[in-house]
Amino acid sequence: MNKKALVLNCFFLLVCLQINANNNYLRMETKLMKSSWDFLPEIPPSFKEKDSIAIEGRYNFDNFFIQGYFSELNLNLERSSEPKIVELDAEKKSITFGYIYNDDHTFSFSSSRQTASNQFFNCITFASTTLGSCNQANFNVSSTKPEYDQLNDNVIKISGFNSIKSLDYKKALKDSWLNSISFSFKRTKYNYDWMTPLEDITSPLFLNINLNGNSLGNILESGFNALPQRTPWYSNQLNFQVTQSFDLNKNLNLISELDIVAIDLKDYEEYQLKPETNLKLRVGLEREFKNINLLLFADYYKNNLIGFESITFNRRTESYFDKPYGELGLSLKVKF
Repeated sequence: MNKKALVLNCFFLLVCLQINANNNYLRMETKLMKSSWDFLPEIPPSFKEKDSIAIEGRYNFDNFFIQGYFSELNLNLERSSEPKIVELDAEKKSITFGYIYNDDHTFSFSSSRQTASNQFFNCITFASTTLGSCNQANFNVSSTKPEYDQLNDNVIKISGFNSIKSLDYKKALKDSWLNSISFSFKRTKYNYDWMTPLEDITSPLFLNINLNGNSLGNILESGFNALPQRTPWYSNQLNFQVTQSFDLNKNLNLISELDIVAIDLKDYEEYQLKPETNLKLRVGLEREFKNINLLLFADYYKNNLIGFESITFNRRTESYFDKPYGELGLSLKVKF
């Protein structure tokens, strides 16, 4: 779904929510990162630009509510080895069912799915050796097998999606300097796959070819181990969040949010060491109108996006996740 279609869906959802208006809301949020912004933390050098747009709608009835969420994410990377230009495009859909007890306690369950668009590359570098059909290839590879017709002139296709189940509890704090505290437990299932004719190179005649001082067999083994894991793996994640706001004047607030996550990966065959925790800090200015809240904010992540955008993490990308990350965002919330 493109951004124009996303805005149209937002309009129709807005109309639906107005039919039975009672503490309902529609929220639209966009976030952006550019590597040229000097005020951001020192992000991974390959990260050049990221943008995302999200829509969230909530409908309340008595003490229950249902909440829908949709987002699009686009991350652009520029690398020194093939593939030098990488784009990650992913969609996320989520539905949440919740119950509010005594106005202060919120219990909810959500189910989400995030799917990445297929990635095709005409060359890939394994152990400093480039394989494929590009001009820079040290070893040219192609196949006439029908199963590889979908690759066209590319040497590899990578696909992936994940599914997330979450249990959440939120406590509103009325007589405290904090606004709320939240706890949640998330279980994520990761599914990745890839196809390449490189796997069909099994003849000792080819596997023993010397390329850049290394045998093709060793190069392929090293490269396959660095690709996303094909067998499913899981993560159990604990989240803790506190929120706070300060009144600057009648309709202007300074807001802050702190998220701490602890992650335990199951059945994951790691290629390098990966972080088991992450921290996200949000600060922003919120302007309140009659039924509209406008928020300009900045997000800082201690260990990149691990624990927050799960589709970005796999064996191929895990080396980026011990580095900080930051982005700016704008959120518009309409209440009914």
